[in-house]
Amino acid sequence: MPTATATASGAAGSYAQFQAALTDAQRHNLTFGWWSIASVLLWNWIALATNSSARKALQRQAAQAFGHPSAFTGAPAVAPELHMYG
Repeated sequence: MPTATATASGAAGSYAQFQAALTDAQRHNLTFGWWSIASVLLWNWIALATNSSARKALQRQAAQAFGHPSAFTGAPAVAPELHMYG
């Protein structure tokens, strides 16, 4: 009969139960985590496309708000009458 052990959180169980729980958690992460086959084939690409679309929308909004093409290209926007040095 295996002896019960306690963890820092107070949970008790045998070594085999801990191993089974760890294996179950790893299986769940490999099936549903960001590194799963579904994520590699589908979900990561959807996230990348969504992020790219959101970034382009933000750039368009910034260009409209500031009325300057540098807001779209990412170049520093400095008004001609302002000097950064001196």
